[in-house]
Amino acid sequence: MPNPLEIKLVVFDWAGTTIDFGCMAPSGAFVAAFAVRGVAVTNAEARGPMGLHKNDHIRAMLRTASVQAKWHGAVGRDWTEDDVNDLYRDVTPRQVEAAAKYSDLIPDVVSTVTELRRRGIKIGATTGYFREAADVVLSSREAPGVRAGLQHLRPTTCPQAARRRG
Repeated sequence: MPNPLEIKLVVFDWAGTTIDFGCMAPSGAFVAAFAVRGVAVTNAEARGPMGLHKNDHIRAMLRTASVQAKWHGAVGRDWTEDDVNDLYRDVTPRQVEAAAKYSDLIPDVVSTVTELRRRGIKIGATTGYFREAADVVLSSREAPGVRAGLQHLRPTTCPQAARRRG
């Protein structure tokens, strides 16, 4: 009978887990996009809604009392959906640029992946990055022993991948 506690698959999220210690790429892009409009948000405020689609992330930031007050103080009015769309258009290229800048592997990722593979454990990766940013990270992550055989999974497909592994 198979051991129900046997690990067959490990899925790593990219930002903050295998690359970009501190999630600087995503949060930095939001901080910079708001700063252009005179709104000084903190990294903590930018990280708060991490994991949401970027438009939803921006809305969630703007709905917090602190960011709402900063926005009103800098812009002189409440935010609108047009502001959300403008911020999104600004954040997107900033995230692609930051993804390349912060795509170095976090220490011990290679040795961890090597050990998991030695034990016969499959490795998957997932990310909240949109396709263009994910492609930049994939092309720059040429670390030996990590990329080969890596299964890229969408967050919504992780449960199905785990079930396929038993």
